[in-house]
Amino acid sequence: MSKNPLSSQDEKGTLDSIPAKEKELLASDNILTGVPSVEIDTVKPEMLHAHLILLTKFKALEQADEQIDVRYLLRAQERYLLWLNFLGSQNFDPGMELIPPIDVCYIWHSHLLSPMRYYEDMLRIYDLPQKFPDFPLKRLYNIWVKNNGHTDPESESIWVKNTGQPWVLDPDDSSDFKMICPWCKKTMQIPWENYVKLMRNIEAKEKCPKCQVSLSVETLSCKRFIDDIVEWNENKTKFIGGTLVDLKDGSCSKTFAVNNSNLLFSTDDSKIKDLTVSKSPSWENIIKELDKHVNQFKKVRTADIKKKRKLIVRRTVFAYIGIPFPFSIDLISAVFRQREFTRKMVNNEIINRTEVQANATIRYLKFLFLMREKQNTILVPTLDIDLCWHTHQIHASLYREFTKKHIGQIINHDDTLAEGVLSDGFAVTARAWYKKYREPYTHDDPSKIWLTTKKKIMSVIMPPYGLLVHNQLKKYKKTIAKHNENDMKIYNVDEKNVENEKDKKEKKDTSSKYDSLKHKHNSLKYGFGFLTFLGIENFGGCGGDVSGCGTSCGGFGGSACGGGCGGCGG
Repeated sequence: MSKNPLSSQDEKGTLDSIPAKEKELLASDNILTGVPSVEIDTVKPEMLHAHLILLTKFKALEQADEQIDVRYLLRAQERYLLWLNFLGSQNFDPGMELIPPIDVCYIWHSHLLSPMRYYEDMLRIYDLPQKFPDFPLKRLYNIWVKNNGHTDPESESIWVKNTGQPWVLDPDDSSDFKMICPWCKKTMQIPWENYVKLMRNIEAKEKCPKCQVSLSVETLSCKRFIDDIVEWNENKTKFIGGTLVDLKDGSCSKTFAVNNSNLLFSTDDSKIKDLTVSKSPSWENIIKELDKHVNQFKKVRTADIKKKRKLIVRRTVFAYIGIPFPFSIDLISAVFRQREFTRKMVNNEIINRTEVQANATIRYLKFLFLMREKQNTILVPTLDIDLCWHTHQIHASLYREFTKKHIGQIINHDDTLAEGVLSDGFAVTARAWYKKYREPYTHDDPSKIWLTTKKKIMSVIMPPYGLLVHNQLKKYKKTIAKHNENDMKIYNVDEKNVENEKDKKEKKDTSSKYDSLKHKHNSLKYGFGFLTFLGIENFGGCGGDVSGCGTSCGGFGGSACGGGCGGCGG
């Protein structure tokens, strides 16, 4: 029987009362063959069920009017920062079982899906990520069942007392936004229409009424970068974004960060000093000066050391460029990217079946251990695996602990890979899966995704290449499961055929208007030039907002997200 995630039948009991069927399935199908016998407590059918309910609630927060939708998310982001400030304060007791307002959950959830950037942000901004609780998914679900809504008197009282904010964020709130000018420190009031435009349009500008500085996403993000460099030079415990966590394996070394920051961002160097005193900073100028600075490392004899330093500089720039907020990823864009995945999950009757969820948890384990073997390959999950992956990631500390122990390093997650990269990655994943487990990976035909127009043309022009393509197609055919209406929606990498025109238009509007800001900074205006000056080829972006590689910016292929979700930026 299919189950709607919001049906009353599903919400009669708490998660602890929902029966799990994974042991029964394991005994009958022996589907764990080929992987170690391990359990992930946070990735079980009941937790997937809770996550689906959460996504349904997120879907309900979407506003029909685009401007109001962005306004709501910008206010939610401000409230999320207040929540983090509370968690990092002396007022927070780790023993408390608190939940934040649902809009804060919305932003927090997207931040967690860039696990390495989230970890570094918490460590860099608050210096005690170990104190931060994991996302309270299980408690949220139990509260929804018990109280028939997102209400918890204790959490609400503490939230209001410590933030001065109402528990429920009003989507119709049309009050001005307040912003502190980073130059003169004056608090400005900006009409919400202007603020939304300022934060979504790279060409938009506002002038500070006191110091008359022109404010834009570019100048604000430049100033944030410059201020962090200055603060680092004054206080060696205030780390610069992108320097603490290695996006290749998730390792964190303060000693390494100190040594490299002293070398790369010391104001004792005239070029770095010039950056910090600029009255009109621009990313073009910052990158130009960093180019000169990096060229000084030609005297370094060890090529490996020189390359690592270049990667650190690049990682750092991508943690700031086009992001005027204190985080190393654009959280508003991250929310919009996740909406495509949410749409596919919310009304998917099949994924709500306990037996399907149990099978998904096993497939997820297999996917993880396939990643361990294919460390230089981009692997793309199907929708069911993706749901498990997301559910695992939002339990940040447990996710880090598990992947480090069982996979050998932290697996990053990127939701911004180009369509061509995802298509090739999906085909490669299907073939690798079949080779390792001797079972089909998907109902989609990977060959149709892999066989691009370019490959077809080249096959005609060059017959030997055509023979190679033909042989490859035969191998991909083995990776396909027989179609079954009851589960084909789960094992597909995408569901383009069932998207209606409204979905397509909404997807186009949100991605073009919010991702284009970062895209213009990274790909059109700065990205390729920056890659050239760093001397790095075929190197994807990092941080969860730019086109990137599998699970990291360094080279660990790991995995990318298909099915309209995200891959492994971080």
